[in-house]
Amino acid sequence: MLSSQAGSEVWAEADGSGLTFDSSTCYSLPNGADRSPDAAWILLLRWSALKPEQRRRFPTIAPDFVVELRCDTDSLLCHSSPDARVY
Repeated sequence: MLSSQAGSEVWAEADGSGLTFDSSTCYSLPNGADRSPDAAWILLLRWSALKPEQRRRFPTIAPDFVVELRCDTDSLLCHSSPDARVY
């Protein structure tokens, strides 16, 4: 269960190996797609390797771990199709 971003931030700070991001962060993926998962985690080493301009606006990186919550109104078909949202 994903309780809150605050909870994931506590975990990330204690672990120290990466950074957490919430749904307000949109990523520009290598395939040109822009995605904004409900929660994401990126290895600190990978994030630090980005240039400052790559970290601004839409970071040009695919997160190492993402959480996408499906609500009752979402269709399973759209998540299982070949064109499903890919991170």
